[in-house]
Amino acid sequence: LPRITRAQSMDVLSSQANLAGYRAVIESVEEFEKVVTEYPEHAVSKKSLFMIAYIYNNYLEAYSDAIIHYNLFKEKYPSDELIPSVEYELEGLKNIQVTIDSLNSIVNKKTNL
Repeated sequence: LPRITRAQSMDVLSSQANLAGYRAVIESVEEFEKVVTEYPEHAVSKKSLFMIAYIYNNYLEAYSDAIIHYNLFKEKYPSDELIPSVEYELEGLKNIQVTIDSLNSIVNKKTNL
């Protein structure tokens, strides 16, 4: 087989592996959300909420969702031992928050025209 044919088949396999991994991450967020919703007072709920935010930030690059969930964690568990980690993650998202706010401002201006 020519090299290009072998490379194409590897590209397909690589893409399939990436999609399977992405799907697994999405499913883990869905499972953590079930825990938060169905067992809000259980200790594992707060860890699940943290993991939702962490996955949005570090695996899915869904920064707005990460910020929302980290701030929700801070509201619900203000003196929890994970607060320093939440603050660290939010600090890393500050520049991204500025960009998000700027883009939202542009969209809002265009919507109001």
